[in-house]
Amino acid sequence: MFGSLDSLCPPSPACGPMPASARQRRSFRSVVCILMLLSGSLALDPGVPPANASPAPWGGQRLERDGVLYVHNPAEPMEPPQHYEMVELWRLESTTSTGELLLGGIEAIEWGPDGFIYMLDYLLKTVHIIQSDGMYVRSIGRAGEGPGEFGSTNGLVIDDRGRRIGVSDYSRQRITFLSLDGLPAGEWLPQPVDGSRARPYKARMGRDRIIVSCRILSPRGDQATLRYLSGLFDEQGALVNVLFERRHELDRTQAMVFDEETAEPLSIFAVDQQGRTLLAPAYGSYEVHCFDSSGVRTHVIMREYDRLARTPAERESEHAMLVQSLSAFPNSQVRSSAWVRDILQVTARPDGCMWVESSRGWRPEEPGVALVIDQFDEEGRFARQAVLHGPMDHWEDFVCVHGDTLLRVTSATSTWAAALASPPSGDAERIEEAEAQLVICYRLVRVGG
Repeated sequence: MFGSLDSLCPPSPACGPMPASARQRRSFRSVVCILMLLSGSLALDPGVPPANASPAPWGGQRLERDGVLYVHNPAEPMEPPQHYEMVELWRLESTTSTGELLLGGIEAIEWGPDGFIYMLDYLLKTVHIIQSDGMYVRSIGRAGEGPGEFGSTNGLVIDDRGRRIGVSDYSRQRITFLSLDGLPAGEWLPQPVDGSRARPYKARMGRDRIIVSCRILSPRGDQATLRYLSGLFDEQGALVNVLFERRHELDRTQAMVFDEETAEPLSIFAVDQQGRTLLAPAYGSYEVHCFDSSGVRTHVIMREYDRLARTPAERESEHAMLVQSLSAFPNSQVRSSAWVRDILQVTARPDGCMWVESSRGWRPEEPGVALVIDQFDEEGRFARQAVLHGPMDHWEDFVCVHGDTLLRVTSATSTWAAALASPPSGDAERIEEAEAQLVICYRLVRVGG
């Protein structure tokens, strides 16, 4: 009875996730979100005072309960903010000089072990490879059912050890891997969980595990259990440990109600070099749960936070998009939130620190400020904020920061909205209606003291 319901909450018009624009990051299905992938040699300071400096007072407290350390932070950081200017380096247009379409809809960006930039395109269903100086190299992967092909694009994962690029394929319930040259390089298939199929949204490679955010539907006649789960899986696809999950009981005979704050994938997480996972599971709470490499929760880091309310126009627009995304279920009801999600992205730093992008950090009030990042030290204390100054359309754009480089993708919201409103008969209409995207690269230059 739940045959069609097995595609419940498909993450995009083509079963790919919503791109990480300002608005989509707040959607209950969109938590691919702002990709803050900071690795390698970082020019931005971690937010921790030098070893020879006098420690700043910290107004928080630590409490241990059931073997888990809870770190409660005040609203304000210990140290003054650090300021950076966004200096433009290059631009990548959506079309070539001959008019050929290059960029359709960029939803994820990663830096590969070869130093190239990899951009996942949910409209063209391919991965674009770009040099660090902005020169286009080639595109790899394509739509299809064969080796190295995918039916949907839901996330990008870098396998440094195997020097492979993985694409999460929600519709085909797998992660398809490609070599850096674009050749098929295997696939990862999750084994059934409690007898039901797991559909991956986002994945990150751990030390000897793969951390996956997925959706599992277990039908029982007219009833079903819908689970949003983040867990540790082994290389054979078996679930080793559940980090966090939400369960929803559905009844096909009644109106299905989807609450934006609870019916969202658990996809805001990061994995550090030791295989530890940092997960922000709650829509309306500023808290990050920290798990060791075996999936045992060790810390919960929290901060006092004043939630950011949506404007009436924002809520109306978001609600319309959520309703459109569930158009296949005419008896469903959507409850859009009056608030923006508190935490939009978490980054695990190589030095043990954590960076968090919040709703207010993404939409700062100060003119000329593009982005504000909260920085926590290795003890989980709110150390300081990095304030980035430059151009940004907080309604349309999404950004990716890597070291002292920031990539800004324009028209992310408009492109997604056009794709969502296009008929589901194929990608040609979606591509034609999509806004032209532009990728702009900036260098982050420290200013002030």
